[in-house]
Amino acid sequence: MKKNEIKSGAFLSYIIILVNTIAGLLVTPFMIRTLGQDMYGLYELIGSFVSYLNLMDFGIATTIVRYISKYRAENRQKDINKFISTILRIYSITGILVASVGIVIYFNLGKIFSSSISLENLPTAKLMFGISIINMTLTMFMKAFPAIINAYE
Repeated sequence: MKKNEIKSGAFLSYIIILVNTIAGLLVTPFMIRTLGQDMYGLYELIGSFVSYLNLMDFGIATTIVRYISKYRAENRQKDINKFISTILRIYSITGILVASVGIVIYFNLGKIFSSSISLENLPTAKLMFGISIINMTLTMFMKAFPAIINAYE
């Protein structure tokens, strides 16, 4: 890579961090005003808890890009096909695992957050958590495809 490309990439990374920070600072007061403090706190609590389940990706997306790029450079199409098949199986198992863990947590949400969530907010928390787990499970099944596309770029 050229030095200018590295410098511009680093500069753009800092710009993205700055824009995300400013957006968070502008959106937070709006969300608090719109949802109220209790519901915003609930939204953040459930979002933070669900984001831990997102760690179950284990960095596989980066591995996909690396190995598909490597196999393409070596012109090993059969290995690419086997690798993609294996990755899809791994993501399927991970998606099932996320769904299973999510279901267990869903039914124990009141016990887990007994000191954080009031009984009146528990149904809303369960609804938010359920929607988030469904989204996370579907996302887990689909995570391989953007990585495969990136590898072919």
